[in-house]
This record gives sequence, structure tokens and C-alpha cells, in this order.
Amino acid sequence: MVAFSVTAQSYTVETVPYDNLKNKYDFVSNPDGIISQEAENQINQIITATKDSTSVEIAVVLLKSIGDDDLDDFATNLFTKWGIGKRQKDNGLLFLLVEDQREMVFRPGYGLEGALPDAILSRIIRNDIVPLMKEGNYDAAVTLGISRVCQILLHPEIRDEILADEEAEQNGLLWLSVLFIFGFLALFIWIATRKGNNNNDNSNSGGLGGLGGGLAGGALGGSLGRGSWGSSSSGGSFGGGFSGGHTGGGGARGGW
Repeated sequence: MVAFSVTAQSYTVETVPYDNLKNKYDFVSNPDGIISQEAENQINQIITATKDSTSVEIAVVLLKSIGDDDLDDFATNLFTKWGIGKRQKDNGLLFLLVEDQREMVFRPGYGLEGALPDAILSRIIRNDIVPLMKEGNYDAAVTLGISRVCQILLHPEIRDEILADEEAEQNGLLWLSVLFIFGFLALFIWIATRKGNNNNDNSNSGGLGGLGGGLAGGALGGSLGRGSWGSSSSGGSFGGGFSGGHTGGGGARGGW
């Protein structure tokens, strides 16, 4: 009976409840009730405020057991499966705690390795989370750990750096769209001019010019539309789910 109970509480990467997929404001997967609902609500509020200010996506996963799986491998695989963080930005962070192993890990995306270096994450685990975990105060431990991380991300210099990188990326995509449109228009004008000279038929030039303008306008609308949609839907809008970020497997690990 004991063996069955342990097995029943073990999770694989595929069976961890992906709560954010159902509710875009739920960043905590806590299927075994390791922390209280009140603590979970508070953590969700902290993460939501941080995401609204920085666009960073944070997932907190608290599990009784993952069986014999290695914590680091499990964290990396779960991060990858969920795609925590914005695509191309890779600005996601996973906090995974496994109770029966008495260990936890922070796993950042590529884009957060500068803002959240391993030494800082290790210090948060060691100084803020572990002492409270040893006291059995799981609510305070997890809440404080996530709060410390979010305080760093919300620091004006770090927040501005994150947002500046995002703005630069968006501006780069906009300029690429503009260059494509002008190239497209130039091609159609050239074709129209050649046909006009060869056939002395101004109607062909006007028709092709109109077609070129219409297609270019459609390309502009499609390009800008995709940019607007991507911005509004990142982080789980319209039904939830993270945005496709990646991790290099860095971060920090600790136990209590």
C-alpha cells in the first residue's frame, strides 16, 4: 500500500498539470496542495504584476514526487515542453520544487541569464527559501523566493533593459517589413514601366501598379497585424499557455 501511494503521487513531464493553459492568470501548478490556496493566489498576483511590467513569464511547479527522475533533467524538459517565456525572447523562468527529494531548482530561459545569474538564484534559494522550508513554512518560503526574483526583475535598470531589448526586436521586425514592402513596390513599378514602354499601353501599367499597391498594402496589413497579435497574445492571452521560450539548462539547485 505504501509503494502504491508513492507511485500514485509521482509525476512525469507529461502528467504535470498545465494550469496556465486553462487560465492565463494561473502560473502555479500545485496539484498536491504543498502550499495553501491563499499563498498560491498571492504568488499569482506577484507574477502577474511582474509579467505586466516586464513581459517575463514565470511558472511555479510544486510536486510531491517525480519518482527516480533527476530534478535538473525534469526541470529542463518541463520548461521546454511548456515553452515558458516569449518566443525569440526566451524570457521565461521555472521554479520547480519536489517534496520527497527535498530539493528545488530555478531554471531560467536564455534571455534571463543576464538578469538572473546562477549566483543570484542560488543565494535566493540558500538565504530566503531554505530556512523557511526547514521550519515547515512552505507558504512563506515559496512566496518569499518568488518575491525576491520579481524584485530583481522589477528593478528599474533591469526592467528597462528587458523592455529595451523587446522594443529593439519589434523595431527590427517593423523595418524588415517596410523594406520588403518598398522592394515589392519597386518590382511592380519596374514591370509596369517595361510593359508600358513595350506596348504603349498605359492601362497595363495602371493595372499592375494597382495590383502592386494592393498586394503591398495586404503585406503591410498582414505584417503589422501579426506583430500586433503577437504582442497581445504573448503569455497566454485568449485561453492561456506560455509563448514558446527556450532554456539552456542554467540556473540554481538547492535542498533543505
